[in-house]
Amino acid sequence: MMVEQRFLALESETIKVTDPYTLPTAPASVDVTSVTGDSMTLTWCKPASDGGSPITGYVIERREKTSMRWVRVNRDPVVECTTVVAKLRKGCEYDFRVYAENAAGVSPHSEPSATFRALDPHVVPSRPTKPKVVNSTKDSVSVAWKPPTNDGGAPILGYKTEVEGEEEFDEEEEPESPEELARWVEVIPLTKSLEFTITGLKTDAEYEFCVKAINKVGSSVRSRYSDPAAAADRTSEPSFDVNIELRKVLIVKHGTSFTLKVPFKGNPVPSAEWTKEGVDLKVRGTIEFTENSTSLTIEKSTRNDSGEYSVTIESPLGKATLPMVVKVLDSPGPPANVKVSSVTRDSATLTWEAPENDGGAAVKAYHVEKREASKKAWISVTSNCHALTYKVEDLQEGAVYYFRVIAENEQGVGVPQEAKAGTKITGNKLTERLRIVVKLILYKFCLQ
Repeated sequence: MMVEQRFLALESETIKVTDPYTLPTAPASVDVTSVTGDSMTLTWCKPASDGGSPITGYVIERREKTSMRWVRVNRDPVVECTTVVAKLRKGCEYDFRVYAENAAGVSPHSEPSATFRALDPHVVPSRPTKPKVVNSTKDSVSVAWKPPTNDGGAPILGYKTEVEGEEEFDEEEEPESPEELARWVEVIPLTKSLEFTITGLKTDAEYEFCVKAINKVGSSVRSRYSDPAAAADRTSEPSFDVNIELRKVLIVKHGTSFTLKVPFKGNPVPSAEWTKEGVDLKVRGTIEFTENSTSLTIEKSTRNDSGEYSVTIESPLGKATLPMVVKVLDSPGPPANVKVSSVTRDSATLTWEAPENDGGAAVKAYHVEKREASKKAWISVTSNCHALTYKVEDLQEGAVYYFRVIAENEQGVGVPQEAKAGTKITGNKLTERLRIVVKLILYKFCLQ
């Protein structure tokens, strides 16, 4: 006998398998605690809820102020609630936001941080250089210095100058005690100049000076102290304080005025004298003089004002001379040494020399003119002679002629120069006799 067993399957209700955790809420209070020119330090607070699973890390994003795009900063999640964001662009402004991550995933992003600019932190400047005494009088001392090598990341607003007049410190020391500090007196609250004159000092008393640099953060430490200096008149040999421009040739046009101004130094103040060969400059020009400069002004310049000018300054300690060259662009002066070198019965040959003063430009041609003694009018023979000699032809035998020559340059036609005396046009007697003999010989030869 066989027994058959049958089993019936039972089906349960559908069960949905889900994670036991949820996403964390967003981190809070994202802030920047320190800034440099290429990095910022961020901090934030943990999410209010971790979603039932421990926070495994944080993701940080940054955005430039001028952009709409958020960029992930860290490849691996950050475990702590702080991080340094590096490789920022100096001067750019940035916003930051943070995500929290747990076993369930990544939270919504936090609220963006405030905007911060990537800049190096500001500190007080380094100290200026040691002041140098550049001048002094019986009641003042002038000092100069150079700016600090580091402005502290903020512009230098100015400098404070201090003076100490009783005891000397070693130049490397810094006064520290209240008694030492009290000896230093602030001369001026602030100056932007790199040089300052301290006045109201006691004659022949010795002083030391120091300088502080100021930016918006505060004041630097004192500079090294200057060498001791007395409030007394300084003596120095006379010398010129000129630049390269004053040593170049000064070119001016005819009829214009020009001024030669020369600064100089020296204590006691030197005298000044202007000279030009063959010219009384006190009559021709106007000379002015101060304790540190002298000038010469020439009105309505002509070709005769061209040449070398010299100014000499002199004191009991010595003297110095400075030459300067002026070129006045004008028509040429008169040719020199105009004379008649030879005469025939119908011509005369003239010779001359170039003008001593060419008017500042090369002579490009000479004009030759003639005039009969019985007439007043000059007649042009040529206006295009390029040599220093010219043969005037077609003259009337037995007549007396006067001749003159004029030079021309690009500025115009210059001053004429006459030959010293009139010239009678007549042939040489020996030459005439030879000419007659030759004619007779030729005549006899033709008859044969």
